[in-house]
Amino acid sequence: THTHTHTNTHTNTHTRTYTTHTHTHTQVVSLTEPAMDIEQEISDESKGSMLYMQQLKMHRTKGFATTRTFSERLAQAADVKPGHTTLDIFMGLAYSAQAALQMGASRVLCFEKYNEVIQLTKKNPLSPSIQPLSELDITKRQVYYNLVDVATTRGMFNTLDKLHRQHGLLIDSVIIDPPKRRSTMLRIYSKTFLQGMGRYLRPGATVAAYVPGRQSASSAAADQNDPRDLKQQQSPLLQDLFAPQSMHALFSECGFQSNNNNNNNNHNHSNNNNNNNNSEDSSSDSHDPDILRFTFNQVHTT
Repeated sequence: THTHTHTNTHTNTHTRTYTTHTHTHTQVVSLTEPAMDIEQEISDESKGSMLYMQQLKMHRTKGFATTRTFSERLAQAADVKPGHTTLDIFMGLAYSAQAALQMGASRVLCFEKYNEVIQLTKKNPLSPSIQPLSELDITKRQVYYNLVDVATTRGMFNTLDKLHRQHGLLIDSVIIDPPKRRSTMLRIYSKTFLQGMGRYLRPGATVAAYVPGRQSASSAAADQNDPRDLKQQQSPLLQDLFAPQSMHALFSECGFQSNNNNNNNNHNHSNNNNNNNNSEDSSSDSHDPDILRFTFNQVHTT
């Protein structure tokens, strides 16, 4: 199938926006520097680059000093340690991956659905240097990316299987920060996905998962192409599904133990040598109820 793509770039002192068009649909990918009040959804307090896709904001910004702060908290909650192989399932602008690398990870393996986002990440001055996973060098500390739709294909599992067979790699820490879209969250937070992921985790691996609370879940963006995503739907079933007690039960079925009593301990591991200027974020030591932590407690059988 022939697809024609072109990019329009608008630049001023505040905002840089990239818009990608194809024959079949229009996809808008916006990178904003610094964060502006787009559709009155971005707080003036939140500084940094912002990713917008298909009218969906890809960062938690409300109440945060920078657009990277929530992503950094996820890396802290994943308890990344020196020498770790860290899995970042939804790369975005690679802010969580950057924080994991700064915390000592030997390598961060990222997956991203859209090539446009990968190109934006390469252009974003606040994102880390990223390399394609096909160029993996296990002796080099680096953020690697792979162009895969983790929510609808087995591409991520196939890649992890190949890395395990070729290099003996198992995952020590996992960051799950899915877009707040019902269809995606239902697929990622499922027994099929979590059990599949578990095949490539080292026993004792920590998973930090963004799980929207009841109010967030009920307002998650609807996917018009998915019959389960109906506009204005506020299903009690979905709200219950993403409630912490339901997520704990799901992860437990898949071989994980809840580890949410010590979330705050990980904030003490913040890298004091990084260049993120996080000292302006007065809330960086507070526990975020939408981040859940789990420890993988099964023996690897791959």
